[in-house]
Amino acid sequence: AIITSVDGDTIIVHQGTYIENINFLDRNIFLTSLFIDSNDRTDIENTVIQGIDEDWCITFRNINNIPSFLQHATLNGFTVTGGGSGGITIYAASPTIKNCIITKNNGTGLDARGIGGYYPAYPFLSGCVIKYNKANQFAGVLSPVRNPGGVYMCVQRVDMFDPVNKNSVFNNFGYAAADIMCALNGPTNISYYNVPLDTFTVATADSSFICNSIWYEDLPIYFSTDNYLYDFINQDIYVSPSGSDTNDGLSPESPLKSLSLATKLIVSNAEVPNTIYLLPGIYSKSEGQYFPAMMKSYVSVRNYENDVVIFDGEESTSSMIKSFRNSQNFNISGIHFKNTIARYTQNSTGYTSYDPTIHLAGFDGFELTNCFFTNCVQGISNRSSGGADNHNMSAFFKDIRFENCSNSAIDILNSNGYIENIIIQNHRSEILPDGRLIWSSIIRIGNITDSYISRQKYEFSNLLINDVVIENGIYQGNGSPKLILINGPFDVVINNATITNNRSHVTDRYLVILDILGSTTHPEIDIFNSIVYNNDNSPWSLSLGPNTYLRFTNSLTDYNPSQFIGSIDYENCISGPDLQALINSGQGYYIFEDSLNNNFSLHPESLCIDAGTTDIEGFDFPLYDLAGNPRVMGSTVDMGAYEFMQATADFEATPMTGDAPLTVQFTDLSYG
Repeated sequence: AIITSVDGDTIIVHQGTYIENINFLDRNIFLTSLFIDSNDRTDIENTVIQGIDEDWCITFRNINNIPSFLQHATLNGFTVTGGGSGGITIYAASPTIKNCIITKNNGTGLDARGIGGYYPAYPFLSGCVIKYNKANQFAGVLSPVRNPGGVYMCVQRVDMFDPVNKNSVFNNFGYAAADIMCALNGPTNISYYNVPLDTFTVATADSSFICNSIWYEDLPIYFSTDNYLYDFINQDIYVSPSGSDTNDGLSPESPLKSLSLATKLIVSNAEVPNTIYLLPGIYSKSEGQYFPAMMKSYVSVRNYENDVVIFDGEESTSSMIKSFRNSQNFNISGIHFKNTIARYTQNSTGYTSYDPTIHLAGFDGFELTNCFFTNCVQGISNRSSGGADNHNMSAFFKDIRFENCSNSAIDILNSNGYIENIIIQNHRSEILPDGRLIWSSIIRIGNITDSYISRQKYEFSNLLINDVVIENGIYQGNGSPKLILINGPFDVVINNATITNNRSHVTDRYLVILDILGSTTHPEIDIFNSIVYNNDNSPWSLSLGPNTYLRFTNSLTDYNPSQFIGSIDYENCISGPDLQALINSGQGYYIFEDSLNNNFSLHPESLCIDAGTTDIEGFDFPLYDLAGNPRVMGSTVDMGAYEFMQATADFEATPMTGDAPLTVQFTDLSYG
C-alpha cells in the first residue's frame, strides 16, 4: 500500500499482526489504524507491526536528503514491536508519531536524528507509550556507549514531546541511560530540550534514566512527569533470578529480578556505600536479565552469603557489566562469568574486537575479587571506552580465575594496580568472523601516550599462567603473541609467579612471555621468587624495547640471559645452562608435583623450596599463597605460586589439666 501511495494519501489498517518492516519511502502519507475513528485503545493494542530480521520495524528516512520531504508523514494508532535493531528510526525526516505503543524491541524504541544542521529532523511525538525496549549490543548505528532503551533524540526542535497529549516512557533498558538520551548534531539553534511526560520510570531526571550524550553534557533538559513507577533506594538491594521487579528489593524474601534495574535504582556515596546482593542462580538473557548492568560509584555487587552466582552470556552476550563514565570506588565479587562473545568493527586491515565481559569506562578505584571466567572472549578492559579520561586510576584484582577463555584476560590503561592470586589456564586464540585467528596479550598494562600519566606501579603476587596455546591457523596481522605486555612509565613487581607449559604452534610466530615497551618512559620490571619454565624458548621469549629494564631475582628459569637483546639482570637465580646441568645430574629433575595434571605445587625435592627472598623494598608481601596456605613455611619464601606444604600434625587441647573424669576438646591445627 505504501509503495502505490502518493503524498496526501490516508491508509487505514484493520486489526491484525503484520509481520514486516515498513519504510515510508519519502511518502508524506497518513498511516493509521482504526483508532482514528474509534478512539478505542484496543485498536492500538491489536493492530501490530511486528518487525523481522535485524532491522527497524518502521523507517522514516529522507532518502534524497532534502529537508522538505517527510514533513507531513504521520503514523497513528499502532503497536510497534519485535524490531531487531529497534522500533522506529527517523533520519533527517520530520514525521508525527501519534498514539502508538512502542514495546519489546531488541534495540532503541525510537531513534530520531538529523544529519548535521543541513538536513535536520523535526519529529513530533504525541500520546505514545514507549516501554520494555532493550538496546541491543549488536544493533543499529549507535555506539554502545550511547544506546538508550527508550528514546534517542538528536533533533532540531525543543518540543519533540507533546506537552498536552503527553507521552509515557518507562521500563526500558539501555547502556548509559535506560529511557532517554539527548544530543545535538551539527550547527543548530537548539540550546535545550523540553521533555514533559505522563509516566516515567522514576520521578526525577536521574542520569541513569535520562541524560545527555557524553559530547553534550551541558545541554539542559527540562524534564517533568506526572507519574512514576519506582522510588530510588538508599540502602542495600537484593536481586534473584526468581525475583520480581514489582518487589521492593529490600530483603532476600522480596528481591528484585533485574540486576540492571537494581544498579539504576540504588543510591550510594562515600559516606553511605550500599551493596547489591545477588541470590544464587543463573542470570542470563533467556531468564529475563538485561546486560550490561551499569555500575555506579560506591556500589558493591556481590554474591549473597557466598552462594553460587552465574552470569551466563549464552554465547550471545558480550559485556555483562559496564561502568558509568568516571565511576569511582566500586567493586564486584563472587560471580562466575561464562560464555560471552565479542563485538567487532572492521576496516581495511581487518577486525578489531571490543566490549569485554567487564567493560570499564574511565574508572578510579575498581576492585574485582573472587570471580571466575570460563569460555569468555575478553575478560576485563577499559581500553575500548573512555580509558584515557582519568589518567591516574587504581585497580585491585584478587582471587580471579580464567579457564578456556580467549583474547585478553586483564587489559587496563593508565592505572596503578595490585593483582594477587590469579590463575590463567588453557587460554586460546580468538576466532574472528572471517575464520582467521587473532591473539591479544593475556595481561596488558599500558597507557595511550607517555605524556598523559605520571609514573605508576603495578604489583603481581601468586600468578599462575599455564597451558596457553597459540593454535595453528591463519592469523590476522603479523605480530607475535604475548602473555604479558607492559607499555609505559610503570614500575612493575612480579612476585611468586609460575609461568609454564605455554606454547605457540604457529610457524615463525613465537610466543613472547614478557614484552616491555616504552622507549621514552623507561619501564622497570622486577621478577622475584618466580618460576618461568618449559615455555616457548626463542630469542623473542623475553622482548625488551630500548631504555627498558628487566631483573630476575631468586627465580628459576630455563632462559639463558645471553640469548636476549636488552638489559636483563639475574640475581641469585637458577637459570639457563646452570639449570640444565642440574637437571642432567638429576638434582633439578623435580620442580612441580605433577605438571602433567596441572598440579604446580612444589615437589618435595624441588630446587624452588626455601630458595626465594622476602627482601623486596616497598613491597607488601602477601600472607598466603595461591592455594590459601601460609606464604612462608620454611626458612624463607619458596619460588612459584604455591608454597611447599610439609605435612604436619598439630593439635590444641582445651582444657589441658583438671580432675578426672576430664572432657577435653581437641582442635586440629594441621596443614599439608
